[in-house]
Amino acid sequence: MKPRQHDSTELDRFKHDIPLADYLTYRWGFRLDQRKSTRAWLVMRNDDTGEKLLVGIGKDGHHLFYSVHDPQFKGSIIDFCLNRLGAGTTLGHVRQELRPLLTGVTPPTPLPEPRAAHKDIMAVQARYLSYERISARNTYLTEERGIPTALLTHPRFHGIRQDDAGRVIVPHFDADGDVCGYEIPAQKQFSTGGSKGLYLSDPNGDETTLAVAESTIDALSYFAMHGHRHMRIASICGNMNRQQPEIIRRAIANLLEPRTVIAIFDHDEAGDRLASHLEHLCSAPGTSKIAFRVHQPTHPGSDWNDALRASMGSKSRSPTPKPEC
Repeated sequence: MKPRQHDSTELDRFKHDIPLADYLTYRWGFRLDQRKSTRAWLVMRNDDTGEKLLVGIGKDGHHLFYSVHDPQFKGSIIDFCLNRLGAGTTLGHVRQELRPLLTGVTPPTPLPEPRAAHKDIMAVQARYLSYERISARNTYLTEERGIPTALLTHPRFHGIRQDDAGRVIVPHFDADGDVCGYEIPAQKQFSTGGSKGLYLSDPNGDETTLAVAESTIDALSYFAMHGHRHMRIASICGNMNRQQPEIIRRAIANLLEPRTVIAIFDHDEAGDRLASHLEHLCSAPGTSKIAFRVHQPTHPGSDWNDALRASMGSKSRSPTPKPEC
């Protein structure tokens, strides 16, 4: 039955029933970036305009979009139409545009439908994607922390980004491998609306070793000193929360055999406690055989960034507090 002109449920049906990614594809020339998309969101690109949109589904079932380049351009399919149908567009015009799609008009090859996610997380993911890849000349990492420039340009660390001010942006991943937040190490800040998961370096697919640190800076420092092509590094960013053990288990499960887990925490009591916790995870019932070991920096009270800078002859040895995020 044709909806009435002022059907109070029609606008909600537009947002709930019309697959936004499909609409963007056949009506506005967007295409799916399969490589960048995840189960939580689809990355849609318009090669003619250079636009990139993040498309997902909120917990209320509404299809949502977030512009990667313009934080103010976001919302439902209605918001998109109000912006794109031209000056003077009203809800009446939007109804006329979208009503045919409620009667079964769909593109010939429907796109996959992402799983439902909180709006705040989608906004965090869009902000993360808007940042550029880390620069090999990033002052904080290379000059203050002594991280080699060659390491920053390596493909396995492409997930680390920076904002316009050069602040380092480190992604955190949930148990499904989706971005759930990001940290800004130099400022000891965490993304508003995000949650702490686990930083993981990008996988090659042939890793047999997982090295777990308290901070991303320490993990990068350890890799600079002891890393190899079969090693993946991880950071819990301070103390371990309730979500991180499961994320760590899944990261270990993705390793090839023979599996090795290395606790690379600080050389102090807190580091010892974290190492014991990690060892317990590796030896839990039902866990396949894992070679576990602890590798601490030599000097008590130090971390792996202290060790890296000392090995480079740095005169700046004063430890920097870890972000408790």
